[in-house]
Amino acid sequence: MSVGEALRGGKRAFDLQVSTPCEACDGEGQMDFGTCPQCGGLGHSRAKKSVDLSIPQDVRDGQVLRLRGLGQPGAGSPGDLLLEIHLVPDDVHRMRGDDVEADLLIAPWEAMDGCKADVKLQKGTASVRIPAGTKAGARLRLRGQGLARASGERGDLILVVRLGLPDALSPEQQEALRAMGAGSGPVRGGVREA
Repeated sequence: MSVGEALRGGKRAFDLQVSTPCEACDGEGQMDFGTCPQCGGLGHSRAKKSVDLSIPQDVRDGQVLRLRGLGQPGAGSPGDLLLEIHLVPDDVHRMRGDDVEADLLIAPWEAMDGCKADVKLQKGTASVRIPAGTKAGARLRLRGQGLARASGERGDLILVVRLGLPDALSPEQQEALRAMGAGSGPVRGGVREA
């Protein structure tokens, strides 16, 4: 599961291969004339089952969830499936210890003049104020808005400011960006060489 899915909560659909008792031999594997041909004498067959997992609000990396009745068949009813959660980074969210780091994309003019940005959280939306003059890479911390820690407290959500442009720029906007670039010095930082 991605870090973003865990942070937002909701549901996650996935498919499982489950064993179901063979209907032809009632799970015995044998029939009056010998081995049951439908299940090959195993007493069960494999089938695909779609599951909608409700992501718990306290989900964390390494947590084990018990899905009742989705395990292997035992004596009588099927057992439980133990599902271990592993959180993987996505395009926006990353784990940083007990905290979540997320990219917050704003336009250069929003960084220059300051703005407010709405950020989706597990329980609603937070309006974050970006101060005027904010630089790319600046970090804004939302305390207690990350994922659950083993202690029961919640970690922090750390927003990393990234600069971006709208998908479509008019010819006038493109020309204004070129004019801005012509009169400015080089941009330094990160892995870019001067």
